[in-house]
Amino acid sequence: MTRFITDATLSDIIGFAHPAMIRSLIRQNAVGLARRGACRADGRMETGKTFHLTEAQALYLVSVAPLPAHDPSLSAAVSRAFQAEA
Repeated sequence: MTRFITDATLSDIIGFAHPAMIRSLIRQNAVGLARRGACRADGRMETGKTFHLTEAQALYLVSVAPLPAHDPSLSAAVSRAFQAEA
């Protein structure tokens, strides 16, 4: 069974100030995310759609996020979040 985490959870892991920042990154990288599986969403874009991401999608977003430096602990934190969902 495929496990998912929400965009808000990933936003917290990355350290973004608001989930809207990760949602913008999701929209900007829709093609790359689609290559890693279908992106599930709840809600309407106007009211703050919540995205549900697979581990591959979450790790991809960490790799393309505008962060000052690559932090390998972020990938480990993402993997732990998926283990917690099991």
